[in-house]
Order: sequence, then C-alpha cells, then structure tokens
Amino acid sequence: TDSSGVFFDKFNVGEYTYVASYDGDFNSGVINLETNANVEVELKFEVSEVTNNDRFVNLFVVDESDNGVVGAKVSIFKNSSKIPKTTNTLGKTSPLKVREKELENTVFKGVIKKPGYEIKLFDIVLQEQGQYQKVVVSQGGGKLNLLVIDDLNNFEKNASIKLLLKDTNYVLDTVRTDGNGEAKIQNLPALQMDVIAQDYSNNDSKKETITFTKDEEKSMVIQL
Repeated sequence: TDSSGVFFDKFNVGEYTYVASYDGDFNSGVINLETNANVEVELKFEVSEVTNNDRFVNLFVVDESDNGVVGAKVSIFKNSSKIPKTTNTLGKTSPLKVREKELENTVFKGVIKKPGYEIKLFDIVLQEQGQYQKVVVSQGGGKLNLLVIDDLNNFEKNASIKLLLKDTNYVLDTVRTDGNGEAKIQNLPALQMDVIAQDYSNNDSKKETITFTKDEEKSMVIQL
C-alpha cells in the first residue's frame, strides 16, 4: 500500500486470493473479478506492542561470495498464505512480525527469485527481533522451453503458466506465453515440479509434472 494505506491495480477476470499483513496481524480473502468490475476491499488490522515471545521473519539474502543480493523477490509462505517482500540495498527484507498466537501449527517456507540466480526454496527459521536468517543463492539454474496448444493444435497465446513444488502450494514462478504459445522459464532449481497451464479465457487448464537436475534444460508441450 502507499502512504495513505491504498493499493490499486488492474487484473484479468477471474478469482483471486489476497493476503495482507501488518504488525503481525494477517487478513486474507477471495475476490471474484468480472468484466469491467471495480472491487473495493477494506482491511482492518490489530496493532500490538512487541512481546518477548513474538518472533520475526528477517531474511538476509547473500550470494556465494557473502555479498548482499539487492532487489531479490521473496515470497514468504505462511501455511497456504503468501506474503511478498523485496530485499533492500543490504540484501535484507523488512521485518515480518509473527505473534505468539501464530507460532503453533504454522509452517513457514520461502522462495527467492532474482534474475541470473537459481530460484531458492527454503525453510524459514523464525528469529528474535533484530536477528536475521542468512540464505545463500547461487547463479545458474535449469531452463524450461514450454509450448502450450489447444486441442486443435493452435497456439495458446497469453496462457497463464504456474510452476509449483510438486503436490504443494509453493509457487516457484509464474509467466505467460507469447504470441506463439511459447514461454521460456529460467533459473529453475533441481526439484520435481508441477507445471499448470491455463488458457487466457480460464476455460481450460492442465497440470503436468517435470523433474530437473542442476542446470538442466528441457522442453515440454502442454495441450489444453
């Protein structure tokens, strides 16, 4: 949000899940967007003082030479919710407070993306105030050359592509196909992933599974 607490953006027609956090308090919900619709959502947060039992997601992202990585996109997954962050000029994220009541039955995972660096999936270790978890990212990664076609073998233009860790909701990357139904996805980690393709009109979708070894390049065709 901006300095007045307002966020505005344009999205394609469809159903969206939102997650917002402030001072350790979380709000989430679902928005259904129809053609030319304007949707307003008012969120209220409970503000509290830091206690000795509160913990923080504080991340320090570095390269293999221990230099801070600036401008890395970090997705913090709190169970099924995702909170985005970006590293500052020191390679650190702004603190995300986790209140004591949120500590039980909560799983925290992180995904770090930065062009030229392999996408990093890692376990988040909650920290005391002022302390940071250091996460090392490496250059390189695998490459997926993807072609999406319909049942008549026509190119699926502007199809939505989502890559997730297999059988989870941990999103590693999202892209759209070009005018030839193609998408080139780089910096992929050595993992087994679900590739979900959905056409632009949200009528057809399909999921395929692919496995990458380190720095491997593969091609895939998905027919919707």
